[in-house]
Amino acid sequence: MKNTLLKSFVLALSMAALTACDRGTIDSNLIAKDSSGNNNIYRDYNVDYNEVTNASMATATFSLGSSWGTTVRLVPPASLTINGLSPKENTDKFDGGEVAAFYAGFLFPPAWLFAGATGTTYHQTISGNPGNISFEFIDNSGSYFHETAHIPTLSLNVPPTTSSSGFNIDVLGNSLGGNTSVRLSQGDNYKSVSGYGSQIRILSTDLSAFAPGNIQVHVEVSLSTRMNPDGNSIGGYINTTYSFAKRTIELR
Repeated sequence: MKNTLLKSFVLALSMAALTACDRGTIDSNLIAKDSSGNNNIYRDYNVDYNEVTNASMATATFSLGSSWGTTVRLVPPASLTINGLSPKENTDKFDGGEVAAFYAGFLFPPAWLFAGATGTTYHQTISGNPGNISFEFIDNSGSYFHETAHIPTLSLNVPPTTSSSGFNIDVLGNSLGGNTSVRLSQGDNYKSVSGYGSQIRILSTDLSAFAPGNIQVHVEVSLSTRMNPDGNSIGGYINTTYSFAKRTIELR
């Protein structure tokens, strides 16, 4: 009986948490400009390249007033194209906020009802690494905004073996100084290391929890560029992530 009550409580708490995270959605034709002509729409563009699938996921989220405001659903004449294509609205491809709802749904099936709780997002899958991804947005007043996200061409060098003294991970092509995140894993043990630039040093202390044998190495490079506010908008951010396929290194 106690276990049943506990499960019910956890489920109710999880559903309440998801509901509380609901940012809601407002149609773009209901948003008025301020006295300065600003459209009050914050633009959040994300592009994630995955080496495993050799595909890029471009995501756009518009929100009212700030990055955490109510999300905006584009209603004609407002429009968005990504690399000249009309993206999908609220597809089953999840951005960072929707992933939380996805995993909660996996653990607690009723939470699937809240999978769209983060509001309206737009997604476009693009084969390969196109290098540049263009976002063209027109608001309801006809103001035009054009931003380009750049995904660099990167390569990764992880040595096949290492001693407990540590090793270097080289990210070739990371000339823009993006943040490099490294996750080392071996069974239930893991260690996360991050830094900037083209080389990350894994120290002996980072390897102290691992036994001799294979260690999985997962590397991501991320970069954020601010879109400055102007007389027509409050700006936003362009975020790009380059995710490498896992590498294996043998600890000897």
